[in-house]
Amino acid sequence: MHCMPNVAKLPSETVQKIEKVEKDLGVVLVAYEKMPKFSTLKGADLDKIQALEKQLGVKLVAIE
Repeated sequence: MHCMPNVAKLPSETVQKIEKVEKDLGVVLVAYEKMPKFSTLKGADLDKIQALEKQLGVKLVAIE
């Protein structure tokens, strides 16, 4: 199983700026060092993942 990339290591003043926007928008922002490439699945492969999502009650993201 692959994991998402590491959360970026940011200086405190950068974190404060992000926290302000989070508060203003009512969202949680996550800063990653580098985003992975998302897989583009089709047909039976996509059907298999969607069936698993339904079975488990979760949302899955396929990355390469």
